[in-house]
Amino acid sequence: MGRQRLGKCTNAAGSRSPFLRSSSSTHHRSFVFKTPHLRDSMRRDDDYRLVDVCLASSAAPIYRSLAAIDTPGRPDTFRVFADGGLWANNPVVVALVDALQMTEPGDRIEIYCMGTCPRPSGDFVKKNQVHRGLPDWKFGGSVATLGMDAQEFAYDNIAHMLAPHLDRDAFGNLVWPTLAV
Repeated sequence: MGRQRLGKCTNAAGSRSPFLRSSSSTHHRSFVFKTPHLRDSMRRDDDYRLVDVCLASSAAPIYRSLAAIDTPGRPDTFRVFADGGLWANNPVVVALVDALQMTEPGDRIEIYCMGTCPRPSGDFVKKNQVHRGLPDWKFGGSVATLGMDAQEFAYDNIAHMLAPHLDRDAFGNLVWPTLAV
């Protein structure tokens, strides 16, 4: 994996379609690393090392260091990335947009979302506990969890609400079992 380049990644069937989401700390923007599976990808990410892309995608603030990734073909240039979960902890909408760009009307789209965490369950907060300061929010850790849980739930609902309006496969449009493993 240390030498493997993103542009050479394929699945077992030999097609290219993976993407890994990250957050650019350098520019405070979302960033999606992609294989060259889209016609207009301009192959921007082909030369990134797969190990660097994985580090960029999993650099969870508070829990792990940010990832300083060298820019391919540009000596002495790097970008700093944080975990893509900051903006797409549930990447189903990102996958849906990607799938729509890759397919034609009438094509079947299948999206499989496999999570490692249970569905958000929330916290019971008593009425007299609503006034919280930094220590009560675990110095930001609880705020991050709340934001990521809310985003995960929202993106899943957005994708389900959009599915019936797409001009893809008339027998169900999208198939995605959300699995917690």
